[in-house]
Amino acid sequence: MEWTDVDNGTQDHPEWTSTITLNVGTPGPTHFTGGPAPRKKDAHNLAAERALSKISPVS
Repeated sequence: MEWTDVDNGTQDHPEWTSTITLNVGTPGPTHFTGGPAPRKKDAHNLAAERALSKISPVS
């Protein structure tokens, strides 16, 4: 697997999987166990939401 530097070198846990890497900057384990939603959306989430909104517009 190749790693892209999506956070300007601040990611210091290269052993993490890409799934977790997408959530860098969100609150702790609660994000993965149905806890409070992250306060800040990252670029991956925003891009996904934009793509989804084009496919199925919110009514």
